[in-house]
Amino acid sequence: MLGSMILQIMVIYAHHGTPTDAQSYAQKCVQNVTTRSSMQALMYGFIFLLSRPFFIALLPVLIVEGWWFAKTLSTKHPSIHVMLSKIITPLFKMMLSLPNESITLDQMANTIQPFIAQIELMVGLFLIFELFTPYRNIIILFVFWNWMKMRYQLNSYTQDAFRKFDRTISPYALKIPIISNVYVVVKNFMIKQSAMPQPGNQGGGLMGGVSNMMRSCS
Repeated sequence: MLGSMILQIMVIYAHHGTPTDAQSYAQKCVQNVTTRSSMQALMYGFIFLLSRPFFIALLPVLIVEGWWFAKTLSTKHPSIHVMLSKIITPLFKMMLSLPNESITLDQMANTIQPFIAQIELMVGLFLIFELFTPYRNIIILFVFWNWMKMRYQLNSYTQDAFRKFDRTISPYALKIPIISNVYVVVKNFMIKQSAMPQPGNQGGGLMGGVSNMMRSCS
């Protein structure tokens, strides 16, 4: 996670240089699609840098950086890229449920983002599950779900991941008397929390402020 944070800082620096005024620098970062994504990744890395080792949380970072490594390798060292792709491409196809026919890196990018959104949701669910174990970390849980709220408001792939999860779980959860009531309450609460704030209203906390800034520039 520390390595990911350093990389995102390098990306932001490469686009905007050294910050002089914090507010104007932040606005420039969120107005640029690349650095806006880097800022979200920077927050993600910071959250899990403060937590205990959590392998599943590494997967989004490894997948994205693996794709960029392969993209760079394909232009700088094509022969090495071809050799490694014979091993790595079948693994990605199996993991992302891709067809067996040949697929380019650019085509693979379209399937990576939805998969990452599902992993991020899975991470959030694992953190909730850990509340019932000795490994629980309420602070990380709270901060991560605030980050997920921002992701939901800004990322269509995250919205789709929640919809797919709801379609999968609802038919079973709603059939269990007590669980159904809890599920409906939690679902309604999350819908209310993820609603876009009205003009003039500010979201609570650091994530809410960053979310409002990113949304206003997107």
